Amino acid sequence: EALPEGPPTQPEMPEPEPEAPPKPKFGAKTSKIAAMVPENATWTLMLANSRIKKLAFRDEATEIMAPLRDYQLLVDEAGFDVWEDFEFIVMGSPDFTDPTQAFVAVQYKFGHAEMKAGIDRACKREQMVVDWREENGATIGDPRMLDPEQDEFDNRQFVLLPGDSVALYVREEFIPQIVEGPKGGKGKTSGNFVANIAKMRKFTQAEPKAGVQLVLADLRSMIKLPKGSAFDVPDRIELMWEAAKTPELVVKIDFAAEEHAIKAEAFWNDELEQTLRDAGAWLSVGGI
Repeated sequence: EALPEGPPTQPEMPEPEPEAPPKPKFGAKTSKIAAMVPENATWTLMLANSRIKKLAFRDEATEIMAPLRDYQLLVDEAGFDVWEDFEFIVMGSPDFTDPTQAFVAVQYKFGHAEMKAGIDRACKREQMVVDWREENGATIGDPRMLDPEQDEFDNRQFVLLPGDSVALYVREEFIPQIVEGPKGGKGKTSGNFVANIAKMRKFTQAEPKAGVQLVLADLRSMIKLPKGSAFDVPDRIELMWEAAKTPELVVKIDFAAEEHAIKAEAFWNDELEQTLRDAGAWLSVGGI
């Protein structure tokens, strides 16, 4: 066959594939865990047990929670294995110095019947008994001292949410809103924080690599430093601990003014260690 006249035609080149957007760096997003606790909380802590249970640093992660009475009650005294039995633990409180103000939520796979039995075991060891009742699909447990003459110092109650996987330990005044459920709108009401708790697994995907998250907020209203202090109190502190064999630790500290941040950085780099040593506190908090 005769060759075609004119220059040879070039085959059409395919359009290059668009480059995939870079993956966000770990810790670049702001933590969302404060939306899972009552709005008056000044500290919030989330432990993603299912993400870090096979990692070498898992025991160090639980040391953040282990001294808290609620952790001892719901894990140690209830007879649960924090790694095998719980997927997520969320804690929050408006006052870190008062354990009776704390809010606790746990998510698990074993069902409410076993959780209820564990709560009964733990309370029995604390010389308490739990009165259980049903309200609007939720199972509510009100613990009281076995000795009627012993003062009740903690008014919190247990709530097993409708479904079979989330339990709360929360102050009595929140019970009506929790039983009523979320209201319309997107405000951070008690009902809406419960809606977020009920979707805990999905909600924590905002930072899917985080094994531990800690948020301290509204610090300037709580802490007053004396005049002449090395720096001013930050307004917010956020910590994220990556769930990885070689984890990255991201700490974000927000100050009211740039000069406060500059002074704090200088104090951290040049004076913090000696200040803690002079106060005799280096051995206890230097590792942090």
